[in-house]
Amino acid sequence: MRSILLFSAFVAGNVAVGAQAANAALVNDLVTFTASGFTSAFGQPVPTDPVTGSFTITFDPTQTYTDQTVGITLKSLNIGLGTALAFDYSPTDNGNGAADELVVGGLEDGAGLFNALY
Repeated sequence: MRSILLFSAFVAGNVAVGAQAANAALVNDLVTFTASGFTSAFGQPVPTDPVTGSFTITFDPTQTYTDQTVGITLKSLNIGLGTALAFDYSPTDNGNGAADELVVGGLEDGAGLFNALY
């Protein structure tokens, strides 16, 4: 069975730590989450509910990223993954109607989707 999870977080209000001479201050954040209420493609309960975990992410909020894997590290997750973690971010509206939105998902289908294998 396959379940698709979408995680998104707004970075507004995050504390930027450290500053590099040629770059803006980097965002360095530990994200913890719990997601529940999933069903399989056949309408049955999934084997693991809730899904819990955490990851760290470091990026420059003045830059645009698409399916980026550098700067994101999985710390814990109570399910197996079928892909590496990746993220998308744009400081301006990149055509999806959202600016300053950080989306974390899986690399296989693009960071907008996170495929978890059960």
